[in-house]
Amino acid sequence: LVDKPTRVFEVAGSSIEKLELFDHRVLAEANRFASEGKFDEAFDNYAYLLTNYSDASGLNEAIGRFLQLEAASAFRAKKYERALMVLLELHDRSPRGSDAVAKSLDRVGDRLLDQYVKRKAYEPARGILHLLSEKFPDHRFEKLAQWRLRLIQEAEAQLAMAREHAAANQFREAN
Repeated sequence: LVDKPTRVFEVAGSSIEKLELFDHRVLAEANRFASEGKFDEAFDNYAYLLTNYSDASGLNEAIGRFLQLEAASAFRAKKYERALMVLLELHDRSPRGSDAVAKSLDRVGDRLLDQYVKRKAYEPARGILHLLSEKFPDHRFEKLAQWRLRLIQEAEAQLAMAREHAAANQFREAN
């Protein structure tokens, strides 16, 4: 009892209906938070468990499900950078399931690149392409391959225009 922490109690085994360990309760709460889309609260519980009960039964699988749920939620909310980060963490934690993660990354990368290119933010777009090709050298990203080709074509067109301006001594325009 909380109000009698030093008192020793004896309980007959036949009187015990259920034994619920603290780490199991924290894990159950984390799973409930994750299923309800309360990802910050779930994260806090999973982090606590990783720090204090890293060998808890089912913890790694639960974290994998949590990351899948959070990535899907971020994607639906059009928070593609968040979805990318979560999917990369999911891959790092479970590289064996990387084909499914890579397919999700292809979709997320497609949406993210679309946003970057519309804003003419080519450097982060190239960064996404480079990151994914380095991290997944054996996976063929269909949508990202199309983006790579499109960006190369746009860069070649810009380079051709710059050369024309330079040849006409229009250096500001060439720059």
